[in-house]
Amino acid sequence: MIKKILAYLPALITVMIWGSTFLVSKNVLNSGIQSSTLMFFRFSIAYVLLFFLSKGTISFKFDLKSLRQELLFLLLGLSGGSLYFFLEYTSLKITSAVNVGLISATVPIMSTAISLMLGKIRVGYKYYVGSVFAFLGVVLIVLNGKWQITFSLFGDLLAILSSLLWAIYTVILTILEKKYSEVLISRRLFFYALLTIVGFVIFNADVSEFIALCESSVLFSVLYLSLGASAICIVLWNISINKIGIVKTNNFLFLLPVVTLFCSVLFAIDEISIYSIFGSFLIFIGIYISDCK
Repeated sequence: MIKKILAYLPALITVMIWGSTFLVSKNVLNSGIQSSTLMFFRFSIAYVLLFFLSKGTISFKFDLKSLRQELLFLLLGLSGGSLYFFLEYTSLKITSAVNVGLISATVPIMSTAISLMLGKIRVGYKYYVGSVFAFLGVVLIVLNGKWQITFSLFGDLLAILSSLLWAIYTVILTILEKKYSEVLISRRLFFYALLTIVGFVIFNADVSEFIALCESSVLFSVLYLSLGASAICIVLWNISINKIGIVKTNNFLFLLPVVTLFCSVLFAIDEISIYSIFGSFLIFIGIYISDCK
């Protein structure tokens, strides 16, 4: 039992931190820092930390095998880094946070579907039953009794693409994790994430953003997002996928609204309602059913 809990611990810690990042990111973006600049800080600081923590190197030769490997790392950097965050931040500006929250909750289902199509995993009927319970729980928490949903075709499409990218990220990870350590893979991820965003930041960054960064609350938030939510959490997430698999790891993403709700209540931003309580209960039941043998 203890061994099983320890195996699930990396995913649980990651989700607890990621669930708080919505509020922290909002604090940074409201200070005047652009989303692209925030991504640049997150990726660069995370890369530097992982550079000093990682042991060994990833060799490269000018042959088809190495080029294929680097292409996978590039896709990893896009799907788990720059392009993913760009689409998510952009969708939040165009469509409602409710829509983005609901669409993001389909990531576990998307990743499982892709893995099933590639023949990488097999799941039983309990997984589908558990996913339905968990998704209904997310719906209750996100909507919180407000049953009217407004649609924005372009914004919702961007949210769907960002969720699909994260699902693709988890699948690509299963290919690379057999060759390198989680820290080395994460370091390479942030290298390509940084490489694909740096040009955009150079041409769009403003001096006022660096002035805003001097504020202690903003600086602490950026460090929290960079060191905790990016560097440490990506490594823990990669470890979790390696230890317990794609399906069980991604099922923890259903807990994100629960953690976000808890943080909102803790900082007096939101209040607990009967919908959020029942929704949280459904999510825990759904994850339990999915994992139950």
